[in-house]
Amino acid sequence: MANNEDLMRAVRELGQEFGKIADQAGVFVREAAQHFGTKVPFIAKGDGPATDPSKTPIEAIRALGELRDNGLVTEDEFQAKKRELLARI
Repeated sequence: MANNEDLMRAVRELGQEFGKIADQAGVFVREAAQHFGTKVPFIAKGDGPATDPSKTPIEAIRALGELRDNGLVTEDEFQAKKRELLARI
């Protein structure tokens, strides 16, 4: 039977894979929009719910903190993104 650490590692790995898929989907949508002459708002790689451009950096840090507290991102990942968000202020 897997322990909590194994389960959390599996959840993080799944999250990373979903992130890769989302990045690929974003590229596809932007390329399709360019092909069809439709404008798509720019979304930087790594943007997502925790870094939603409509959120303030502080709101985004709080959302990211919840992900960390729930074990979905590591402390190192949280700190790196927090530094990036604070640099926007």
